[in-house]
Amino acid sequence: MGRMVILFMGLYFFTVGCSTNDSTRQPFSVQRDSTVVKLKTFYAQVGGYGRIETTRTEVLSARFDGNISFPRQRGSYAKGEIIYRLTGPDIEKQRAQLYNTLAEAQAKSDFMAAVYNRKKSLIEKKVLAPKERDEIIYNYRSAKEELKQAGARMEYFLKMTGYEAPFDGYLSDIVVSPGDFIQKGQRLARFNARSNFKLVGTLYGKSSSFVKQGALLKVEFRGKTKIDVKIIFLEQNINPRSGGHTFWAELDSLPSNIQPGAYVSYVLKGFPHQAPAVPASALILEKGRYYAVLCANGQYRNVQILSGLSVHGFSEVKKGLKAGDIVLTAGAFETFHRNLQKNLKIAD
Repeated sequence: MGRMVILFMGLYFFTVGCSTNDSTRQPFSVQRDSTVVKLKTFYAQVGGYGRIETTRTEVLSARFDGNISFPRQRGSYAKGEIIYRLTGPDIEKQRAQLYNTLAEAQAKSDFMAAVYNRKKSLIEKKVLAPKERDEIIYNYRSAKEELKQAGARMEYFLKMTGYEAPFDGYLSDIVVSPGDFIQKGQRLARFNARSNFKLVGTLYGKSSSFVKQGALLKVEFRGKTKIDVKIIFLEQNINPRSGGHTFWAELDSLPSNIQPGAYVSYVLKGFPHQAPAVPASALILEKGRYYAVLCANGQYRNVQILSGLSVHGFSEVKKGLKAGDIVLTAGAFETFHRNLQKNLKIAD
């Protein structure tokens, strides 16, 4: 009862009239302020938590038995830079044998090339006997082929025991330590590209129906940074582990404050459309319905509205108001109940 008395006393001293900015403070009066309903861009949206990963990655496995060593385990690698090497008695023995074979093949090739070059003019003028000429040419070509094969074997061995970065990237998920003895085929780490990132998340329910494979959307991280994305994968069936649909969204860039591998909160946005918008302070919730106080023709009038999406303190108005209307912000609640009081019956 006491609460109702206070309310009626406040309503009794209300000022009347409608202005866009009534900041005059009178004793026992309510300060009112208003705003013009403007068009704003809203998006269908769905949010959640996901992880930033790269779209290009390779699992590194050992190609020989041996002890592993890393030049470094953190930081970036440029394409072609050695990521890890394998060492050990067997590897070093094989390395020495291949170097010796390569050196011998090089020496033989140089000697046969010298012989061929000395007698090249005689061979071209066909002065030498056919048998001698054919032997010189055969030995020269055979020595070149042996050198080529020795070089290929050495290159393959170095590639197998010293892995080169296939692209600019970084190591992650390293499961071995420097100096560990590893066996052929054993998993070592993952190598990730420094570009081409994706957001991996899960969609639930029907609220995400606008997210389709191939769709071009926007994603907002931590309520600030907006980035264009493309849905490159969408799981059609419900994943039994998560209870939702896994998706991958390829990012056209990555904010400087977010690192690959990080877990982030995100909001996917699609279907942009313009609609009248009012600040949250203009909305009055009464018995499960939303209302606003409209200023029109010098009077205040309560208007039921159908609200929609919200963004940065503004709510979409689907029905009830149009752009250009003036609604109360400060004093809206009190004015709404004053106008409502005029229509109340005793039974209410």
